[in-house]
Amino acid sequence: MSHADDSSPGRPVVRAALGPMQRLDTLSKAAAEGRHLPMLNDLLRGCALFKEDVRSDAAQFAAKALDRLDGNDPPAHPLLFALSELTHLPEPQDYLIAAKAFEDLQRDSPQARLAAMEVGVRCHLYAALTGVHASVHKVAAHAVALAYSPGIGKEDAVGYATAAIAWLLAANGQTTLPERWSREGAAGFLASALDPDGPGEQMLLKMLTNREALLQKDGHQEADPHRRRRAPSMIRPFMPVEDEPEEDGEPHAEVDAETGALAAVVFTEVGNTQTPAGQRVLLEFRDLLNLPLPLEPVPDSAGLREALLHEFPHAAEVCDAILQDLVGRSHVAFRPVLLVGPPGCGKTTFAMRLAELLDLPMEVYGCGGVSDAALAGTARRWNTGGPALPTGMMRNHRHASPVVILDEIEKAGTSRTNGSLPDALLAMLEKRTARCWRDPYLEAPVNMENVVWLATANDLDGVPAPLRDRFRILRFPNPGAEHLSALAHRLLVASAVERGLDPRWASPLDVVEFAAVASVWRGGSLRHLAKLVNGVVTARDRPSTHH
Repeated sequence: MSHADDSSPGRPVVRAALGPMQRLDTLSKAAAEGRHLPMLNDLLRGCALFKEDVRSDAAQFAAKALDRLDGNDPPAHPLLFALSELTHLPEPQDYLIAAKAFEDLQRDSPQARLAAMEVGVRCHLYAALTGVHASVHKVAAHAVALAYSPGIGKEDAVGYATAAIAWLLAANGQTTLPERWSREGAAGFLASALDPDGPGEQMLLKMLTNREALLQKDGHQEADPHRRRRAPSMIRPFMPVEDEPEEDGEPHAEVDAETGALAAVVFTEVGNTQTPAGQRVLLEFRDLLNLPLPLEPVPDSAGLREALLHEFPHAAEVCDAILQDLVGRSHVAFRPVLLVGPPGCGKTTFAMRLAELLDLPMEVYGCGGVSDAALAGTARRWNTGGPALPTGMMRNHRHASPVVILDEIEKAGTSRTNGSLPDALLAMLEKRTARCWRDPYLEAPVNMENVVWLATANDLDGVPAPLRDRFRILRFPNPGAEHLSALAHRLLVASAVERGLDPRWASPLDVVEFAAVASVWRGGSLRHLAKLVNGVVTARDRPSTHH
């Protein structure tokens, strides 16, 4: 972890003499009075901005970065111009331009002195504090990475974890950033992360427990200068030494050094490459071996919920249950979800729309009549050999987190003559085995822990018990008559798009049309409602016989 801004002679002595919180308060006061430019890591933990003002801090920071930038290096010129803009009344877009210029420079011509200052993330911090929500996700991801850093002590880990939770809650729309990143504003923002009425304390427990388990797994020893000091009473229960992380904890992610985005390595090897078939498979996957594939940052949960309820007003409880899984995560990840509801209630369409809004690659796999394990791939020795469906999706889309929608899963055959779909799914759905699931086509392990599994069923009678145990089962309701107005307009828009028309031509039902549809449809199947709406559209297009 860098301390590139610790340039004043007395700083190391002061840090050693003061506890973490006292030290931060001292730095915050100095920054607020304009006597000290704080480091990014101190800002995240509650230190005030320089003069408690974004533009003032950005101007001071940009001037310092410009001193370390080699202006004679042509690849550095875009960043030089971008940082210069930050020294005089910058706008939010200027911070994003500087962040992008820094990322481009580090990719093409890395400069260690600038990397130590974490220019990109700091510019995203400025953008986030001036209203750019996408940058809130960037800062949250950086805070999460700091919280899991092995080279810090427990007290620092708690501080970074608290900051990570606050920024994650802000990214999810569950808390708001302060109007000013002042001493009071920053402290209040971080305090809100552990509001007793919110999810923050449980998130802190999960993060610290996962951190402890990761450190033990990797053999790291924490550099804790206060090892014998007892943690504060509120934190102590969140720091178990021997417990395993919860099974539904966040899948492992890393920050891609080139892009700064969250990513995960999916493919590490191809087995048995001495054969012609093995060479062929190696050619397919060679470019992806040990390559971090992107993960999608957690979106604005409030906006996502609003978009889903606009189209599925009858599914509020399902929306809230699914979106709750995003709380406390740095990237999109869900437990496997099985939506159970009557035919025509919209559950498959809901699953597809959720994937679209999350901006994840998606494929619908119809389970009706499937009587083999083809979804799990076919060995390369057969002419029809091919990878498992999730493996192929991750290869084709170069993404670590595709969405697989298992439609009508209760209709899958259970005969084991050629393998069965339910049996093939069990290891993919179990997190521990999904991390190293062996693909028969690659003849090597594949990391599937970030695959999002959504399934639908009309009832649970045909779903085997082991499969039910691995899914989170949510009841998807039929829409009621009270939802007619919202649903009818959505179906009118869909009908216009299918007919190749501009959706703006889909005028709402008039009073007579609405009454006619309402007299027939009093809730139930959306397919039935769609037929009625299409009937209205057809009647509108029919030439009038009256003169």
